[in-house]
Amino acid sequence: MALPVLVVDPDPELAALIRQSLEKDYACRVGLAATSSEALAAARAEEYRLAIVDLDLPDLREADLIRRLRSLQPGMLLLALSADPVALTADPLGIHASLPKPFYLPDLMAKIRQMLSTLQLSADEAGVRPPAPKHRLGSAAEAARLVARGARDSGAYLVLLTHDGRRWVHAGPMPQAAVEQVVAKIQAYGIRPETPGAVARFLRFPGAVDAFLLYCLALADDYLLAILYPARVPFGSVRRQAERLAEMLSQPAAAPTPAVAGARTAQVSTAIEEVVRLPHDWIPQPSARYSLPFLEARAESIPAPLPASAPAMLPGDWLPEGGPLPVVHSILDSAPAEERDSPVPVPRPSVAVERTRVSLVYVPRDPELALQASLAATLVTWTKEICRALDFRPVDIHVRPDALCLTIELPPGTSPPTAAHRMRQELSRRISETYPSQAAAAASGRFWTSRYLLMSGEPPSSQRITEFVRETRGPSRAQRAAP
Repeated sequence: MALPVLVVDPDPELAALIRQSLEKDYACRVGLAATSSEALAAARAEEYRLAIVDLDLPDLREADLIRRLRSLQPGMLLLALSADPVALTADPLGIHASLPKPFYLPDLMAKIRQMLSTLQLSADEAGVRPPAPKHRLGSAAEAARLVARGARDSGAYLVLLTHDGRRWVHAGPMPQAAVEQVVAKIQAYGIRPETPGAVARFLRFPGAVDAFLLYCLALADDYLLAILYPARVPFGSVRRQAERLAEMLSQPAAAPTPAVAGARTAQVSTAIEEVVRLPHDWIPQPSARYSLPFLEARAESIPAPLPASAPAMLPGDWLPEGGPLPVVHSILDSAPAEERDSPVPVPRPSVAVERTRVSLVYVPRDPELALQASLAATLVTWTKEICRALDFRPVDIHVRPDALCLTIELPPGTSPPTAAHRMRQELSRRISETYPSQAAAAASGRFWTSRYLLMSGEPPSSQRITEFVRETRGPSRAQRAAP
């Protein structure tokens, strides 16, 4: 039997994604629950070794849910998720680990892996599987071909592979001196193949006009994949390109087919060699589309060259279909040769700029205050002005008596939590300047509740907003005064 895990989350899409990752990586048998009642019913019906619980549930207080789960199954590990950091530390819930929302899925899987390492698992529960076939990175020539293909297809400024912390192969239009700086940055940040999940960093090089986004992902056998894009490229696009490249590089080498005739086998082998062989004296010519505003690093700042290895090469008279192949380097840098006429470069298609759509719900802290009349109209006007000032694109603005609901589109590179904080801060400042009765609360940051609802995509339903208001603000004064 597989390791039994209970996932309690009101978001069906996120719950399905966690379930898929657990079944794929650990061969777990996953049970799902969307409410506290369903979670308790599942815990009564079956034994679980691990429970992943979203504490932002509408039908039961988190402390009561955790207490009941622990009473039903004392030996079960508990991993708590919450958008409110206070909820994870306010009461002694007795949870084993926690993770604030929103979170990156590899961070969650790393936390689960750490918790499972403390359990005594049988072979069936551990999901023991036969060893995976060898990946395709053992050969420098094969790695160079795959990295060059990845750089061409993804449009990245740099696709870099390191092995044992040292540069293995790289491809892309970035100058050689800048590549050495990237390798040095990776070492300075302490990014290693054993680092769990992915690591993203924003970089700015001396002499460069734009900032860059570095995304690193660990592969098998001490290999590390790093790609570099301009910071204006959406983070989601960078992550997807890195995952595609990692999947391609991690695939096992294709076994030869015995039924293929000898002549055909020779033809295929020749075609592969044409892709990966460069004449020893061949150097690509610079072109306008590859010019970057970098300053060449000083000689003393460049690390010592790595040990020599056979370079990946292509015949001098070979041209790829659809445009020139990106510059391919190996551990050994080829010596300069005489300049040759380079073909006219094919313009690189521009990277599509994507905006992120998010929905926000802000709740006044005072239960007796209603967002109505002139205050409601003023909030709509202010929200539009703030969006124009911050380059946010308003999609929908809805003012309820108990909440302000927004749906906006953020420019590339803007963090949704940062945007939500800026919007709330600007609204509080304007309220303090305009409404004397609310000046003290707004100036101290207490006009809105500390918790706000942040969701990606379309706005939440009216029922979800009502539940969030009730959970966040609590009962009104009249309700608290009632016997």
